[in-house]
Amino acid sequence: MWGLAAVAMVLAFPGAAVTTTVLKYSNQELAEDAALILVGRCVGTESHWNDDRTGIYTDYTFEVSEFVKGERASRTVTIRQWGGVVGDRGYWIPGSTSYAANEEVFGFFTDASAESGCAWNVGLSQGKFTVKKDRVTRQKVLTRDLKGLSFFDPASQTVQEFSEENERKVFFEEFRSEVLRYVEKQRLENGGAETPRGGK
Repeated sequence: MWGLAAVAMVLAFPGAAVTTTVLKYSNQELAEDAALILVGRCVGTESHWNDDRTGIYTDYTFEVSEFVKGERASRTVTIRQWGGVVGDRGYWIPGSTSYAANEEVFGFFTDASAESGCAWNVGLSQGKFTVKKDRVTRQKVLTRDLKGLSFFDPASQTVQEFSEENERKVFFEEFRSEVLRYVEKQRLENGGAETPRGGK
């Protein structure tokens, strides 16, 4: 699902210094593992306890400008994810995502769980890019917040901490074209289907 080597779900007051260790995803792996890829703006958030009050989830509503993969009938999409704050209680997974009102994103999502109704960003926060305008060129660029993640390297059997210095500037149109190529390649290999890698 997200190449998880270790995960911690935290039910507490925000601020605990905890990380989640995952496999590092390439752009191609993000595209292939996603069931839904969209470009859109977050227009609503609503957090709730689950039925047995063991966790909190948040419903994020997006106005979608483009479905890159996983076309939907409606341009308004609500995605439920674990994490959020209700009253003075917070529940989160270190390295996972949240969305702010009016935030524009390029997002890679898994299918929702049949049990909880919650979906994940592929690779946790690796699968969420925030769309901004470059102050110099005024072109659209993409940024990620990978704090809370560390990366497991199977070859060396070592864990590397996230470093902001390793995150290069990504231009929106260049990235979009790259992802579209991966999606189309996967579609052709699957006989026209947009089945995620490892899916049925």
